[in-house]
Amino acid sequence: IFVILMHPDIQGHKLLFLKNFLAAMKDRAWFGSLSDYGSWWSARKNVGVDIRRGENSISVDLTSPQLIEGVTLEIPAGYSLPASPAHAGMKQFENRVSIERLHGKATILLNKSE
Repeated sequence: IFVILMHPDIQGHKLLFLKNFLAAMKDRAWFGSLSDYGSWWSARKNVGVDIRRGENSISVDLTSPQLIEGVTLEIPAGYSLPASPAHAGMKQFENRVSIERLHGKATILLNKSE
């Protein structure tokens, strides 16, 4: 989290810093207002998770009464997200699964790696 407080008394080098910072972080950070941030956490606290473990798989049922974007789950080592239409909008990065958009119900099936 970055909070940048700039006083408008000197604009030259401060504005240049801000422009360069935003350009450097645009592909690696989320930008939003304090209200956006609060809304995301409010939606996040209402996400329900139900897990069923099989012999070689884990099924994760998620429910969210509100639209939320960018939810990330940590998953156990040795499990992976299969490529399937059911997992559209989900990406795995090491032991994390990122979900682009969640509203209503979604199921994530994780297979044990061999």
